[in-house]
Amino acid sequence: MKAVKKALFYVSLLVVVTCLFLPNPLRAAVIKDVQSGAVTINAVSGIPVNVALTPVVPANAFLIFTTNPGSFDSPVSTMVTGQITSGGVSVSFSTAAVPANPINVVIQWYVAEFSSGVTVIQGTTPITATTTNIPLSPANQNSVPIISYMDSDTTYGAGDFVDAAITNSGGTLQLNLDGNATVPTSATVNYQVVQFDNSVSVQSGVSPVEAPDVGIDVPLTTTVNPDQSWLLFTNTSSFASTDMRQSLMMGTVATNSLSFNRGRSGASVLNLSWSLIQFLDGTTVQSGAQNFQTTDFSSLVPLSTIVNNQTIASGGGLYYSGGDVLSVNSTSPGVAMGTYSLGTGSTSTNLQIARANDIGTGVGSGAESADMGWFVVQFPLATSTPTNTASSTATNTATETATNTATNSSTNSPTSTPTSSATNTATSTPTFTATSTPQARLVLSWNDEPTSQNYLFNQTNVTGIQVVLTALGQEPVSVSQIDFG
Repeated sequence: MKAVKKALFYVSLLVVVTCLFLPNPLRAAVIKDVQSGAVTINAVSGIPVNVALTPVVPANAFLIFTTNPGSFDSPVSTMVTGQITSGGVSVSFSTAAVPANPINVVIQWYVAEFSSGVTVIQGTTPITATTTNIPLSPANQNSVPIISYMDSDTTYGAGDFVDAAITNSGGTLQLNLDGNATVPTSATVNYQVVQFDNSVSVQSGVSPVEAPDVGIDVPLTTTVNPDQSWLLFTNTSSFASTDMRQSLMMGTVATNSLSFNRGRSGASVLNLSWSLIQFLDGTTVQSGAQNFQTTDFSSLVPLSTIVNNQTIASGGGLYYSGGDVLSVNSTSPGVAMGTYSLGTGSTSTNLQIARANDIGTGVGSGAESADMGWFVVQFPLATSTPTNTASSTATNTATETATNTATNSSTNSPTSTPTSSATNTATSTPTFTATSTPQARLVLSWNDEPTSQNYLFNQTNVTGIQVVLTALGQEPVSVSQIDFG
């Protein structure tokens, strides 16, 4: 009888091994909060405008802002720097010097703070040469620079266009003016180097725009999903012509390439430093180019619904604030720069872009047509860690018991009367919490001693697995060893 029982045991035994691949939550750029607002700065040197924040940790937060500098064509009036203050309690915006005609510059700002996946190195440096190198520690190749720039020039020239690139395997931030530029008397860059873990893929490069080029296409090493990709770029200009159409670029993202365009070719030669961030963690990106005709000073761009406290907006042009100028000669970048705002509610379905209303000198001489690039980036919130919980369910199993009942008869023979009694047997039913993590399943079954089995562990962005053993047999199962190698 015991031999029969053993045979039945091996036939009925089924062991299911379920491997749940568990991504490390610290590998995602998980947003904690996005704070945003609008402020107007009167371009007066030495009087920065400070805007209070719900305190953030500066090492885990970055500032991105866009500006509508009005119609004046003076850098000292229109170029603004911004930074998160050292205590994380405010953002501060400044211009370089007192201009001849102080004007109001409208600023739309976003501060994104992260719970994990992002660290930020920030600082301020004077620009005293055409190339400035800033060492970064720790070095991180998965980094992108965000800069703002102000100087004391009264007219635009080559010294007003700075590009920023991460070099030396992530160990250096390099800031460049055109090699022939006259360095402004007073010039400052506020920089942020945003370092991501492997929840993003960063491609970057430096691309020249020669004098005959109206636009260039830059092939990508790896194809991307534009709905997950944010482009940041800066450019120098030789400024061989005062025509702003030659110095202002707009950038857009395609699957295999980046496109950069300006309103007109000519004498000015540009150098582009670009970074393309593809998010692999659930971050979504909406992007495009919004055309402005000469009479358009504000435009509403329809969006798929976004959550405002998870979302930032930026431009695809000069210092992340616009695009390119298309029509007549302009000495002011303001017609291709603007504020990018998402509204004040909990959600938004539109992006509003507002720009200057004339082409320069502040005399209301009429606007130009322009293409304004835009990016709206929504970061994911933290998700809960998957767990397995077991629940016990009682089942009734009927068993038959023989009972002898004596009867009076001439033969006095016993009669067997079967009776039924219920026996409660507890069974454990695993209940699995639904998760979005990839799963793989192995089924092991045997009628004899089990043999070794191998499973190829080839999932990306995974730091561990969870193994669940379930026995569907008549006797308990013990596992002596599981090897991972």
